[in-house]
Amino acid sequence: MRKSILTCIMVLGIVTVGWSQVVSDTVKAVSINQSNQPINPVEAVKDFFKDFHAKDTTALRQHIQKGTQLSSMIISKSRGKQLISSDVDQFLKGIANIPDSLSFEERLLEIKWMGDDHLASVSTTYEFYYDGKFTHNGTNLFILTYIDKRWKITGLTDSRFYP
Repeated sequence: MRKSILTCIMVLGIVTVGWSQVVSDTVKAVSINQSNQPINPVEAVKDFFKDFHAKDTTALRQHIQKGTQLSSMIISKSRGKQLISSDVDQFLKGIANIPDSLSFEERLLEIKWMGDDHLASVSTTYEFYYDGKFTHNGTNLFILTYIDKRWKITGLTDSRFYP
């Protein structure tokens, strides 16, 4: 009887170790940056910024999935921390209302991504310049989903640190 119990414990231990290795391998595979799509998510984000700087609201709308919420964490000495949200239409209206006489540039400093063929997160650090003057810096976090043969933004949150 003891022999049977010891045998069961050993078998259970072996199965548990084998199962945990499978789960561990699966988790590792999920975190690999690999996309076999014609364009990778980083290029999709770069294309978004090209259209952003061109103030091309029609093209920008094509990058963002309908219904996507955009959020910003604003951090400044004078205003403290504020989380603000907008929908795609509000965001595009803000871009369209920037006068042509004023320029803006979001300089991407570093881009990192992880994901697979269907879902990806892309983070970028940046500095923002309005009419040639530095205004703030922060991080963008894009969630992209491969839909209709292209990467679409399905979530966008940024931080904005004001001096």
